[in-house]
Parts: sequence; structure tokens; C-alpha cells
Amino acid sequence: MARKIDERIEVTFHEKGQSEGKHGDELMSWIGVLAREHIPIWIQYWRSRDLDGLKEIIWKETVTSFTVDDYFRSTDLKSCGEAARNFRHDLYKTFVKDFVTEFKETGKWDKRDGLWLDSRIGTDGELKDPSCQKVSELIMQYNTHESQGTFESVGTTCIDPSIIQT
Repeated sequence: MARKIDERIEVTFHEKGQSEGKHGDELMSWIGVLAREHIPIWIQYWRSRDLDGLKEIIWKETVTSFTVDDYFRSTDLKSCGEAARNFRHDLYKTFVKDFVTEFKETGKWDKRDGLWLDSRIGTDGELKDPSCQKVSELIMQYNTHESQGTFESVGTTCIDPSIIQT
């Protein structure tokens, strides 16, 4: 959204209180950004009193960027709660759901070490940081032993930190 710093965007609402038009879409996008930026992912209930301060911050940032009547505050904050819930759901689908499904099917949840390793390998297939070499070798050894049946992990596979001296 390219605009001058002091410029506020005029948003129109229809009779049911929903924003409309191009600027309404910009407002909804802005609310999604604010939800992801300000609302912690561990907050499950939008009505929680713990969020009152954050809701006030979100509203102040909204009226700083958009011309919105106070009458529409509850509608905008409800939209922000919905955006936060959708963001948590997207995080779950992207990063957690497959592991939960695997755990329910196999009784094992042993992918944390693989995620650690994957996050440290560059697009060229090499480790981004050479100081991770020892840990990555241990992960690969554990995975090799497990696939050969000479080692079985229980619960989460975690490398014992006392082994690693970097």
C-alpha cells in the first residue's frame, strides 16, 4: 500500500457494517497484518481480557492509517480476531498437522531433529554454518541406525546436548 505517511485512507462500509471496495480490501489486509504482528499464537480466545491492551494498539494503528468511524471498531476487531485464528490454523496445517497424523498412526514423533537439520541446509545442499557439522552427522547416524532397525527412538528424537562440544 504505497501512500504518504500522514495520508489516511477513506474506507466505506455498507449497512451491515462490512467494509467495501478497494479500500475495504486494503483495510482487511491491514487487519490481517496487525493480527499476525500483535496477537501471540498461543492466545486461543479472542475475548480474553489479556488482549484488551493489544486490541487498543491494533485499533490505534488502524485509525492512524484509515479513516474509520468508532462505530465500526467492534467489526474491525472481530475481523482481526478471525485473521488471528486463520493464521494459527494455517500454521497448524503447514507445520504441525502431518506430525500429529504420523504420531497417531505410528506412535512416534521423531521428526524434530530432521526439521533442525533441514533448516540449516542451504539451497546448494550444504550446511549454511560449518559449526553445525557435528550435530548434523549425529542426526544422520541416528536416522541410519533407525532405518536399519538397530536403534528405535521413543517419543521425540533429541540429540543429547552433553555430546555436543562446539
